[in-house]
Amino acid sequence: MSFLAEITDIILQEEHKLEDTLIVIPNQRAKRVLQKILSQKIAKTSFLPQILTINELVNTLSLLKIADENQLLLSLYNSCQEFPDLNTKDFSAFLSWGTLFLKDINEIDLYLLDATEVFTNLANIKELETSFLNENLSKNQEKYLRFYEKMGDIYTKYTQALIAEKRAYEGLIYRDVAQNIANYAEKLNFTHYYFVGFNAFSPAELKIIRYFQEKCNTKLIFDLDKFYFEKDKKNTISPFISSMLKEINLDEKVKIGEHYTHIDKEISIVGVAKQVNQVMYATLILSQMTEKELDKTAVVLADESLLIPFVHAYDCSNVNLTMGYPFQALPIYHLIETILTLLKNAERFKTPDSPQKQFYYRDIIAFYQNPVLNDFLFGSIKSFNHFIEKEIIKKNRVFFDYADFPKVVNFDLPDFEENGEELLAVLVNFFVSLKGRTRKEYHNFIELVVKELKNIELLLSNFEDKNKIDVYVLEYFIKKAFEGKTIDMKGDADKGLQVMGVLETRVLDFENVIMLSVNEGILPKGKSENSLLLFDIKKHFNLPTYHEKDAIYAYHFFRLLQRAKNIHLIYNYDSTDSLAEPSRFITQLEYEVKNQKLEEKIRINKRKLSLLPHQNQLQNDISIKKDNRIIKKLKEFSYSPTKLITYINCPLQFYLQYIEKIELPQEVSENIERSVIGTVIHKVLEDLLNEIIERQYEAHTILDNYKNSLDEKLIDAFKQEEIFKNDLKRGKFYLAYQVVKQYLNAYFKQLEKEIKESAIPHFIGAEMELKTTVEAENCAVSFSGFVDRVQEEDGKIVILDYKTGYVDEKKLFTDMDLEEIFTNSEFKQSFQLLAYSFLYHFDQSDYSPKKSSLYRCGIV
Repeated sequence: MSFLAEITDIILQEEHKLEDTLIVIPNQRAKRVLQKILSQKIAKTSFLPQILTINELVNTLSLLKIADENQLLLSLYNSCQEFPDLNTKDFSAFLSWGTLFLKDINEIDLYLLDATEVFTNLANIKELETSFLNENLSKNQEKYLRFYEKMGDIYTKYTQALIAEKRAYEGLIYRDVAQNIANYAEKLNFTHYYFVGFNAFSPAELKIIRYFQEKCNTKLIFDLDKFYFEKDKKNTISPFISSMLKEINLDEKVKIGEHYTHIDKEISIVGVAKQVNQVMYATLILSQMTEKELDKTAVVLADESLLIPFVHAYDCSNVNLTMGYPFQALPIYHLIETILTLLKNAERFKTPDSPQKQFYYRDIIAFYQNPVLNDFLFGSIKSFNHFIEKEIIKKNRVFFDYADFPKVVNFDLPDFEENGEELLAVLVNFFVSLKGRTRKEYHNFIELVVKELKNIELLLSNFEDKNKIDVYVLEYFIKKAFEGKTIDMKGDADKGLQVMGVLETRVLDFENVIMLSVNEGILPKGKSENSLLLFDIKKHFNLPTYHEKDAIYAYHFFRLLQRAKNIHLIYNYDSTDSLAEPSRFITQLEYEVKNQKLEEKIRINKRKLSLLPHQNQLQNDISIKKDNRIIKKLKEFSYSPTKLITYINCPLQFYLQYIEKIELPQEVSENIERSVIGTVIHKVLEDLLNEIIERQYEAHTILDNYKNSLDEKLIDAFKQEEIFKNDLKRGKFYLAYQVVKQYLNAYFKQLEKEIKESAIPHFIGAEMELKTTVEAENCAVSFSGFVDRVQEEDGKIVILDYKTGYVDEKKLFTDMDLEEIFTNSEFKQSFQLLAYSFLYHFDQSDYSPKKSSLYRCGIV
């Protein structure tokens, strides 16, 4: 029997009217289940008891109303402006600590502490840390201390302002109810109260519950098991629960179950490589279950970010997913994110020479690729890909401005403003206009977006310094507005597979449990909280630290398993991920089973799985038969050194590239490719040497002119490769541009030395095309190639090849084995030089010096 079924029996056995009964329970999911069980078990027509979550009870009693986080943050910012010496005008800087301050004062109020005392102690410690062995403080240090000294005053001003407006955050509402419970409780007209399934109370909650214990007919019912709770046990759960029970004088009366002892359990502890593979393994387990078994099964996501992979991997049409599908995972929200990223990057990529907005091509693609727009703009993936290839990839444009962005699509980028307030208005109008052009399935989502954007617009209308609202501030408010919003995917609470987070499992029971991400650092999270309050301050004032929070999660973990029969605990063991160690709860579970001698009742099976294909499967070598078609093409070729090196390196690549002419997909190059660098350098040097060849007696003057106009020459050369002047001023393009300049200046220096040492340098050719034909059996084979530089020196022909990459000198020795050169791609530079010598010998023999047929070859 489940815990909620037990509760129902206890309540129905007591002789009082159900309509005069209030049941307080931890969460909404449990509330729905309990309502259903009560409806099924009440034999006669009757009113159901009132069931409230603890939050609903407190919010019903308080005169204050909960405000959303954006409202709370803006109110805090306004309160801070009453302390001008703190210099809190910078809203972006304020955001870095404002959210932490809200989180800390929420806990301070839940624990009914004197905020001034807490912050005074914090300021004293900060002063001691800052001034220790340092009498003379800098202005920044003084400002730092002044900030902590004023925290108590900020809290007072802020809470006074909120109370005056009848608004509050959660902790302030709990403090309000706890301090005024005697008056507020008069609103309630119940004769019997039940607080069910709780495992931890804050001091504010305890004060409220004590009042009901003392003044009303109240019962507290806990769900505990002897396996993890005994007074003399020293594990991480028992002392925590014992302390809570003593606070409410129930430590001697509470009922302790023995479900671990009486229910047979099969526990499978499975390590899987990578987070997402846990989802795949879970769906594999589910696929082997019957519909009846699925009705009794829960998938528990310790890492709730696995929800989206799970929804995509498993048919969720009959799944009860009360977590809801995150709104922030929908295409409509991604469109907002894309617009904001577009603007942030436009600001980031500004240069002094081009202060106007320049849009990054990936952001433009992401904008038009969003399904909300893509459907009605392009109609198909093929059409969209054609647009990308024609307008972006072929032009190899990394940045666009409004003026040169293509007008191919009848839907231009909106003229987004940089000022946050104006931008917000543009966004509202943009999404309003979008609704009439998109599919109906997006309409409700667009309406929600417009509603939230208008709420932010209204909220920020009270912001005094609107110039402080930039795209980053706006992004923060938008993110907070949609954080936690979900799309309803609720199924039947008692039928079908149940998917939930750890906290949603409170007071619920399942026969089959599949828990994912049971990893240390996820369950429990450990030392991962951010706070302005120091750990020692928290300990001193009994505020919860990670120790207490870990203990709470330990209780949820062991309580969930106590009535389960088939349990799968899945963790990620991949050491490349930061969180690849099984949870300490697994270790503790194994220890308790062994220590309590329960191995026969609780059978644990441990293993590690790899969902990757077996590595020992043999892969057949690819073999392509030379049929008549291929042989014909091979005969038609003119073989260049590059083609031959490709063949030596990989015959299959040669076949695909040159026989079948299969090209790699084109992409926009955000880096200047090596091949482009080589092409640009070759182009500049070709032009230089051709000028020198025409006027060899003016070689020195020509070289000086090139050195002085190098930037201009390079910009022209890059332009021919679809890389433009503005692109060369940014990031990796700029670095590559400077590298090319260094290469060329080093070359110019070497060439200048050669010109000085030779009264009349005899350059024969630059980028010289060479061709020859060799008669073979039944056919003539053509060879061709372009040699970078040819010159005569001391009666010998010198053939030089330019290389911008690394060249191993050891692979250029002249006494190496010829077979190695013709079969090993490591010697490709030597092969290339031999090929050029061969081509030159047969193509340009008329130009060879009569006194020698020797050639010298080298790499520059």
